[in-house]
Amino acid sequence: MGFQPSFVPVKYRVLFHSSLVAEQILGKKAFQVFGGLYFRNHLLKKLSEHLKESPEPSPIEVDRRESIDPETFQNEYFSAGKPLIFSGAARNWPCVKKWNLDYFSAGYGDRDLLLVNAEGLTSRSALPGFEFLPLRRLVESIRHKGEKYLRFSPLIHENPELAKDLDLEWLERMRGGRTFASTYYMFLGGAGQKTLLHNDQPCNLYVQVCGEKKWTLFSAKDSTLDRKSTRLNSS
Repeated sequence: MGFQPSFVPVKYRVLFHSSLVAEQILGKKAFQVFGGLYFRNHLLKKLSEHLKESPEPSPIEVDRRESIDPETFQNEYFSAGKPLIFSGAARNWPCVKKWNLDYFSAGYGDRDLLLVNAEGLTSRSALPGFEFLPLRRLVESIRHKGEKYLRFSPLIHENPELAKDLDLEWLERMRGGRTFASTYYMFLGGAGQKTLLHNDQPCNLYVQVCGEKKWTLFSAKDSTLDRKSTRLNSS
């Protein structure tokens, strides 16, 4: 897992986010009338030129901790917006011991799943908006090296017995008191599937139940880059 340190200068971050605040206060129409959209586009153009002329910083390795108490995690990582790998934290959870393709195909094969295709998130080209298919068919696709990939699925919420296979107490302790609500999303796909660059709003605790997943994380300070007009320059 690689973590890209921030490389957007403070002045660009301040001006860009100030324009977002102004748009919320004035409304989209008034914002455009007063030249706000022109200002933002000009700012992003200047940022793009700056990035082309600046050396790209080398990714840094994400910290790994075998054990860490919630208070230390909250103070040293959560509050600092710094990612952390909890090495082996879920090795004894029931989900790690039970969940696999056979388990879901046999126990939940008839459950209909919603697969959503979103341009810019799941693909760089326009695709049909969504499709429904039984979980058993998704498993078959994965086994035959197909491209179907279940993302952001509420399967765990819809089947509470699956949530019991997670260590919910551990997740609650690590989540801390500065976030609200708990939402569990499931991702299920084969080798080579990916989700494109995007910005997650809440804090995430991601449990890798089986297989491997490669991550490239960017500093939250660089959320300016997660815009359509600068995506080509932030790949």
